Amino acid sequence: MKRDKYIDAMLEQQNKEIQEEEAKELARLRELTKYKRPSVAASIIIKDLSTGKYLLIKRGNEPFKGYHCFPGGFMDVDQECVEETAIRELKEETSIRIEKRDLYHIDIRSNPDRDPREHILDIGFYAEIFHAAEKATAGDDAAEVHWATENAIDEMDLAFDHNLYWKHFKESNKYISEVVHEINNNPVLYN
Repeated sequence: MKRDKYIDAMLEQQNKEIQEEEAKELARLRELTKYKRPSVAASIIIKDLSTGKYLLIKRGNEPFKGYHCFPGGFMDVDQECVEETAIRELKEETSIRIEKRDLYHIDIRSNPDRDPREHILDIGFYAEIFHAAEKATAGDDAAEVHWATENAIDEMDLAFDHNLYWKHFKESNKYISEVVHEINNNPVLYN
């Protein structure tokens, strides 16, 4: 009989310790989820220096199916930095390969309603490439690739908040190379 009371007391103590550990873990999880977190995405504007045109994709999926936007997508959390996200998404959607050193940061857009799916923080980049149009093919969720002039993009209704992204890019002339300025100022020589 004494043995049963001893075992019961031990089991009761173990249950109490387990409940205390579970309560601590629950409190830790509540603290972690106390604040909602947005998803993170990266977008990239690519200019083909040999043509002076910019790369757009036509979305093959919702939201904004059928609309044009710049290549981009969601970060693989715990696996990559945002620059790697831009590089990976560009490759997946267009087959174009670039490196981190090619990227110039343009902006961060975080309006809560910029994407109907959820709150997404989008970091925008820019890169210049020669003969990119020859390498681009649609893949992943891009239904097609499209090369457009600056004036054509100015007139387009782009998906998400990419019109704002485009505006920020155009305001950031410090990122535009001398070659780009020459192409824009002498279009006859480069078409």
